[in-house]
Amino acid sequence: MGPVKSSERRGKSTSSPYHKFFQGELKRIKQENPSMSHKEAFKQAGLNWRTSPLNPKNKTTGTGPSQAGDTTLATGKQWLLK
Repeated sequence: MGPVKSSERRGKSTSSPYHKFFQGELKRIKQENPSMSHKEAFKQAGLNWRTSPLNPKNKTTGTGPSQAGDTTLATGKQWLLK
């Protein structure tokens, strides 16, 4: 019997929230825009992740924009909205 591959020793790892989101989002984008290049679809999915509620960085921590539409962070920098 030959050596055991490292992937066989580890077993299957759990997907990160980013990976789960990206798989579904990429599929959705390609279905809505079949003529869009794979590169552009990846770029759009990445931009969508920035504002996704599934992104742990978007959880309400007091560092994002307020509900009143303020786009200034506590550091004085503008929040990126697209």
